[in-house]
Formats: sequence, C-alpha cells, structure tokens
Amino acid sequence: MPTSPDLPYDPLSGAPPGPAAALAGADDLFRVMVEQSLVGLYVIQDGLLRYGNPRLAAIFGLPPGWLDTPRPFLDLVAEEDRGLVAENIRRRLGGEVEAMHYRFRGRRHDGSLLYLEVHGRRTELDGRPAVLGVGIDITRRVHAEREREQAITARDRFYAMISHELRTPVSAVMLYNDLLLSGVYDPLSDGQREAVDRSQHAARHLLDLINDLLDLAKLEAGKLETRVEDMEAAAVVEGAVSVVRPLALEHGCELSVSFDERPLPVTGDARRVRQILLNLLSNAVKFGHGHPVTVRGGRCEGGVFVEVADQGEGIPPADLERIFDDFVQLGDPGVGTGLGLPLARRLAEMQGGSLHVSSTAGRGSTFRLELPAAVPPMAPSTGFSSSPSSAILR
Repeated sequence: MPTSPDLPYDPLSGAPPGPAAALAGADDLFRVMVEQSLVGLYVIQDGLLRYGNPRLAAIFGLPPGWLDTPRPFLDLVAEEDRGLVAENIRRRLGGEVEAMHYRFRGRRHDGSLLYLEVHGRRTELDGRPAVLGVGIDITRRVHAEREREQAITARDRFYAMISHELRTPVSAVMLYNDLLLSGVYDPLSDGQREAVDRSQHAARHLLDLINDLLDLAKLEAGKLETRVEDMEAAAVVEGAVSVVRPLALEHGCELSVSFDERPLPVTGDARRVRQILLNLLSNAVKFGHGHPVTVRGGRCEGGVFVEVADQGEGIPPADLERIFDDFVQLGDPGVGTGLGLPLARRLAEMQGGSLHVSSTAGRGSTFRLELPAAVPPMAPSTGFSSSPSSAILR
C-alpha cells in the first residue's frame, strides 16, 4: 500500500504509522497544548461553561473538580459586569459578530476581584452554536495602569501648584529687583547692586525651571497648543540670535550665523522653534567657555536643518542621549534647569521634526534641528485657498 510522505516515520521501525496512529498522536499533541497553555481556554454553550483548561481554573482559583460539571459562565463574572458579558456572548452566538475581544471583572473562588481580557469567536459544537474563547489575566496590568493614572494626576496637581503658588511670588521678586536696580527707591551701592543682580539671576533661573516644568506637563498631557504655519526658518534663526547676542557678549563669545541658501521655508510653530533655538544658543554660549559659537542653516532631505555648534569641552559618548532625559545636568550645579533639552526635543518632534547631537571630547558639540519643509500651496484651479496653511493643534 502506498504511504503518504507527509506522515512522520515511526522512530523505531522507520515505517510510517497508519491513519489511526497519526490521529491518536495529533490528539495527544493538542491535549498537551490545551492543558499546558499559559492562557485560559474555554468553551461556552447554552450559557454554560462546557470546558475550561487548567490555566483557566488557576486564574479563578477554582478547586479540583469544579470544572468537571457544566456551570453558568456568569458565575465567574463580577455582578457589575454580568450584563456586559451576557450581551457579548449573545451577540457572538447570534452571529452579529464573528469574533470580538474585551475585558471584564471576574470573581475568584475566594471572592477576590480579577480582570480578564477575553478573545472569543463563534463556532459549532454538536451542531449547535458555541463560543470558543481565550482568557488572559490582566489584573496586574490594570492595577499598574491605575497606579500610573494616579501618579499622573498627582503630578498634574503638583504642576498646578507650582504655577499658582510659585510663579506668582517669583515674578513679584523679579519685579522688585528690577525696581531696586532702576533706582526707583534709592541709588544702590556697588555691593548692593551686585547682591540684587545675583538675586535676580537666581529668580530668573527658578522662573525658567517653573516654565519648563509647566510646558513639559502640557506636552505629556497633550494640552500644549502650537500653531502650525509656513514660515521662513532663516528669519526665525536671526531673531533668536539677536536675543542671545547680549549673553554672548557678556561671556566673551563670538556668535556667527550663515545660511547655505535663502529662503528656507518650513512648516511649524515659529514661537516654539524660537524657543528651541534660544535653548540651544544659550547652552552653547554658557558651556562654550568664551569660544566662538557658529549657527548654520540649510536644506536637508525632507526639510531644513539648523546647526548650533560650540567649541566647549564636549559631551562624553555615554551621555549623548542622557542629556535629553528630564533633570539631567552635566555641567556645574545651578547652570541650566535640566529640562531645556528634553523640552526642545519634544517640541521638535511635536512639529514633525527632530533634534540630535554630535560631540567630540575637547572640541565641542553640535546640535542639529531638522524641520519639515513647507507644503507647496495648492494651485488656485483646485478651488482651495493657496494661502499659507495655518492650524491650531492640541
């Protein structure tokens, strides 16, 4: 009799097994797969749990023999979710949906609550409809999600407190410092002026930290507003450089700007791009130790780039990505907030761009901001406006 080459050979005789032996082997294989599965497997028919594998029994903490007798499946469901589960089973058995997945709250045999994610589909068993399902215990995941939500809520309350309770008095301190420095009250001696200058510097540093924290909180909550529009990148760069130039003069740092070509049209939020550039420029000046800082702009694949390069001490290779983590400071304590670069990268990514750094020890660092090119205006014949695009994103 010819034999099928698809059937495995008997390891002892070398002869292929007959059909009955092959089926018996398949039965054993599937039995092992079901009984040793790491997920709960079950069959529901007529509202009864006709079968549950050992993993399902372990999930619900069922005693030995409990699954030997068909029982209402809803006995395993927490009372508040029984309506949801019954409706989903009805829809599957009625053929309204072939398959679906959802989560529900179940009750262990000892009465404790658990969360189960189920994936089920309609099938036929003895000529009648049934539900074949897979159940995954997600109790730990749900608890972790709730803890994370609670932590986020607490963080948001903390940020709100910072905004109201700290920013207002810090602004008041800075106002009075300005009044003192302007001589509104009485002329200050050199020593007094130096002390007030230091107070103003510390207050400004604290206000920067508060504002960065609030921006990060809004970014993570998806509530930071940004206006996406077409703009000329070179003009935005020149505007940011003009703001930082006094700081560069104070540090004895030469600040130069060049562009490979102009104009450099991009799509983004000019205010947020300026915020990114001010952070990069001020860092380059502060950590450049009086060496020249160069700014260069040009076109790149898909858009426009702006590079800010200093000649400072450089960044160790192990720290090149760490500097984009919140509160990481590589310089002297009190220099920077440790939030400027993380915020700058997220602002760049939010606008479809990117921010990266390259550095060589002892030779300085180069930060490269890339932004998407401006979308060409539509032809008037299309019926749409050809004016620059402008939209508010949240």
